[in-house]
Amino acid sequence: MPGRGRLFLLLASLVKSARTVLNEMERDRQDLRALEAAGQI
Repeated sequence: MPGRGRLFLLLASLVKSARTVLNEMERDRQDLRALEAAGQI
């Protein structure tokens, strides 16, 4: 099946994008925690 490699690449890029989004969300959460700890909020 020739379309199989393409499907795999699509899935891999989707996973990569999801991971990037999750990493950014986690970073934002840590920033919020740091601000709260500093009494900024």
